[in-house]
Amino acid sequence: ERALGRWHESAPFRKAAEDAGRPGANVSFMLQVTACDTDQQRDAARELLRRDLAFRVAGLGEFHRKSLKQLGFGETLGRVAAAWQAGDRISATAAVSDALVGAMGCVGSPAEVAAYVEAARRADIDEPVVTVPRGTPTERILATLEACAAA
Repeated sequence: ERALGRWHESAPFRKAAEDAGRPGANVSFMLQVTACDTDQQRDAARELLRRDLAFRVAGLGEFHRKSLKQLGFGETLGRVAAAWQAGDRISATAAVSDALVGAMGCVGSPAEVAAYVEAARRADIDEPVVTVPRGTPTERILATLEACAAA
């Protein structure tokens, strides 16, 4: 079974909500789970996820970078952001480390994807939100959704 890691722990987010005056039932904790059914094409799927992460951490503003920096990805994020800001999307994508890819998503067989979503549910996540990286072939999207629906 694949461990979800610190990024997926809900306790710090629930504490922050409580500190902001929104305790317990007033907050739904959602996790964006990025998954691909890759069969024999894991490397290609990881590259799609790597590209998606480069966009999220460098092209969508500060929120993702701040969150991930607190989890120890600051050096990687600096390289990704610098390349992105220089207009070099290829280098920005290449700068996304394997560790960051592993922390932020699941690339695997339908059984591995289903196990990942089930682990998210057991980790006190109210709503796993399944997404797939842009560019994922349609047949892989459908296989991912089928695997997750079974979890």
